[in-house]
Amino acid sequence: MYTDASNIGIGASLHQLQNDNTIRPIAYASRKLIAAELNYCTSDKEALAVVYGFEKFHHYVHGSCIELHTDHRALIYSLNNPDPRGRIARWNSALQSYDYTIKHIKGLENGLTDALSRDFKDINSGDNKIAAVQIRSQGPPKKNNSPLWEIG
Repeated sequence: MYTDASNIGIGASLHQLQNDNTIRPIAYASRKLIAAELNYCTSDKEALAVVYGFEKFHHYVHGSCIELHTDHRALIYSLNNPDPRGRIARWNSALQSYDYTIKHIKGLENGLTDALSRDFKDINSGDNKIAAVQIRSQGPPKKNNSPLWEIG
């Protein structure tokens, strides 16, 4: 699972490693942050994205060993902190029923989930339409640098 947060939203994507070592998408989820969540610090927004991902994909991931990928290195400490406080403590408690490991990845490798957490506006009209989103890396880069996914 890949998670990410921006100043306005959170996103999560679930992928499965195939026998031929290709990674296939299974599900995507995203939502805007509510007013109170907009005031969260970056680490809390990133942790909220993890909780949201596990809630949305519960029927896929419960009982399985999950590799959680994040581009926010401090999140690894926050979720593994032996003495968490506040909302992180509550979220850690909610995540205890899942078997997961957290791995840090570069931001460029988290492009798809980063796109899910953002608000795309058509440059010409200002509408909330996705004009075009190219995800250049989710996994190993291709030699010709062509997008792995293109929406639009």
